[in-house]
Amino acid sequence: MEEKKSKTIQEELNENFTNEYIYNVGLLVHSLAEKFYEENELEGIVYFNDDIFANCLIDILVDTIAKNGTMLLNILQKPDGTVDVETMWLLKELEKWFAVNGEAVYGTRPWRVSGEGTSYVKIEGFTEEQVAWREDDFRFVQKDGKLYAFIMCPNMGNTAVIKSLKEDEHVNSVRLLGYGNLTFNQYSGVLVVDLPDKMPTPYANALEIIL
Repeated sequence: MEEKKSKTIQEELNENFTNEYIYNVGLLVHSLAEKFYEENELEGIVYFNDDIFANCLIDILVDTIAKNGTMLLNILQKPDGTVDVETMWLLKELEKWFAVNGEAVYGTRPWRVSGEGTSYVKIEGFTEEQVAWREDDFRFVQKDGKLYAFIMCPNMGNTAVIKSLKEDEHVNSVRLLGYGNLTFNQYSGVLVVDLPDKMPTPYANALEIIL
């Protein structure tokens, strides 16, 4: 009797899944974007522009690290190992966002409160809802004596008002990552920061606050 030869994983994929089938490979979000684009050159024009999806992903990341969590991102691949246009676009958006705000992510730790404001990220199963962030929504992390306050509302006005500082915590400087130093006023525990007309990214942006 002829022994039946076992199939490789790739052979199983080729037989059982169409080219449209996508399976997940877990990768750490912190290190994937720039490396992926260096190793996988894209040709042609990307027409996909799902700002809402990118915004949701960055919101979840910021909310997670503010609460002492670690985020894993599933990179969607086809059976032949290629990545679809939508995923490539998303990775490029993450790369650009980290280029501006990576300082407020890498090596940071939670602050004494994770944030302020009434809005929050809601995830049920594998589905997350788009959050309608308000101007009073912030998420906090800290590193090397610096406080980083993420402005969660992408359509922020010209003023950010942070209320979580103590009365004896005096602010020495405020810098918007990707922009530069900002003018501010402090009234007891309330910090009022003047923001530029155009923010560095269309997603969450980080303030570096030195006490």
